[in-house]
Amino acid sequence: MNKTLLKASGLTAIVLGLINIFVFIGVHFVVSYFYFGDNIYSYIILLFIAICSFISVFGGFVFLKYKDLSPKEIKSKEKNILIWSIYFTIATPVAGVLGLVSYFMINNEYNSKVEIKYIEEIKELEELRKEGYITDKEFEKKKKKLLDI
Repeated sequence: MNKTLLKASGLTAIVLGLINIFVFIGVHFVVSYFYFGDNIYSYIILLFIAICSFISVFGGFVFLKYKDLSPKEIKSKEKNILIWSIYFTIATPVAGVLGLVSYFMINNEYNSKVEIKYIEEIKELEELRKEGYITDKEFEKKKKKLLDI
């Protein structure tokens, strides 16, 4: 689920970043030329918008790359996803909201998959113990190792 949101957030950031680059900057050039002349402040604003837009496009491509990662790898990128999502919220709010929703879903999705995996492995160990393939001591040792106790 969060991979779809990462993809949507990335695509939105790219599209809105490109719109900012081509449309807003183009309009800014026209307006600054006809109304402000050679006002240095208008060019500083233009440069700031261009930098923010390029960063949004770059971040969008980062999110598109994250969609191909496994849940464990996505979990390891959790802080990066949060940072990019906060940036997107400021620069391109739609992409930011999608990214933040994805970020908050990471823990739920990852933890539930991990818990299911442990439960299945413990059940398999229990079967091995019942059938006599491993001792009670070995069962407890492996169970503690799985649960990281």
